[in-house]
Amino acid sequence: MLCREHNEMRTALRLMIAAAVVAAPAIAQVNAGILGGLAGSVTREGVAGFGETKFKAANAYGATLSYRFRNGFSVGVRTEQFRLPLREGSDFLGSLQMRPVMLTVGGQGRPAKGRGFAGHGQIGGGVALCRFEKGTTLTNLERRYGARIDVHTKKAPVFELGGGVDYFVSRHVSFTTDFRILLSNVGTQWYAVGYRTVPIPKIDKFFASNAQAIAGLRIWFW
Repeated sequence: MLCREHNEMRTALRLMIAAAVVAAPAIAQVNAGILGGLAGSVTREGVAGFGETKFKAANAYGATLSYRFRNGFSVGVRTEQFRLPLREGSDFLGSLQMRPVMLTVGGQGRPAKGRGFAGHGQIGGGVALCRFEKGTTLTNLERRYGARIDVHTKKAPVFELGGGVDYFVSRHVSFTTDFRILLSNVGTQWYAVGYRTVPIPKIDKFFASNAQAIAGLRIWFW
């Protein structure tokens, strides 16, 4: 009886070890990264219907968590933050802060020997939390006329398309570049608040689509 139990235990241990060996390459495909760079507008105007308005370039920061299948197909989640300054000529109207969270799919290469260059590409979509912070031009108008300007922004759908080059220092660490287009329109509502609240018409959308050039570091977990 003891011999039989001993054999069953050894068989179970062998199966567990074999399963761990088979699963190890899959576990190695999980990676997390931090990114930073620049985002710049790709639209002709920043506020719909106001041709002189323009979002200027700004810093962008983000983080990713992805899983790469053995065939190179990759799925993941990306979150980032940037604050685009809105100007009309020399007037600073304010800054649009966006925090997109997106699901992504694409392809991710890896060097066969664990070190060297590879590439990646992805598309994705999600939603962005948005907030508009008033600039000096609007605050000066408030002081001049004695009324407050309220700018409400809505959550915005976001879509991205991009790719880049990776350099793997080892199987565990890679430096990455990302060049992508982020497409998004942000709904807005503007109000003048004094003795009563008056909606300001015709200002109902930010054209917030932008191009991004970003670099960062990824850690690959074994």
